[in-house]
Amino acid sequence: MKRPVNCLLIDDDADDKEFFLLALKDIEKKVDFHYSCTAKDALEKLESGEYKPDYIFLDMNMRPVDGLECLQSIKGISKVVDVPVIIYSTSINEKLKYQTLESGAFDHFKKPSTVCDLVEYLKRILQLEA
Repeated sequence: MKRPVNCLLIDDDADDKEFFLLALKDIEKKVDFHYSCTAKDALEKLESGEYKPDYIFLDMNMRPVDGLECLQSIKGISKVVDVPVIIYSTSINEKLKYQTLESGAFDHFKKPSTVCDLVEYLKRILQLEA
C-alpha cells in the first residue's frame, strides 16, 4: 500500500481551510492534511522537520508575513526546498505569477468558487505523486 500524500495548506482564512477539506473528502486518494494559519507557524514546522509535506498550498494574502515572503523563506529551508509550492490565492495576476515563479513556485491555482473545481485540480496535481 502506498503511503498517503502529505499536503500542507498555509492560509489565514478558516473558511478556506474548510473548503479545502471538503474537496479532499471527495478525493479517493488518501491525503494527510496539515494546516498552518500563519506563515510563521508554517515556517517553524517546516524548519523543525516535524514533517515534510509532498505539496504545499500557499495563500498570498496573509498578514503580517505575506505569501511571497513565505515562499521565499520556504525555498531557503534545505529540508523542503524540493517540495512543490502551489500558489493558491483569490487573486493571481501576471506580476504575481512572475514573482512567485522566480521565487520557486511550482504552479498557481486561483481559489475556485466551487468545491468541484478544487477537487478536479487536486486530483490532477496529486496524481503527480509516485
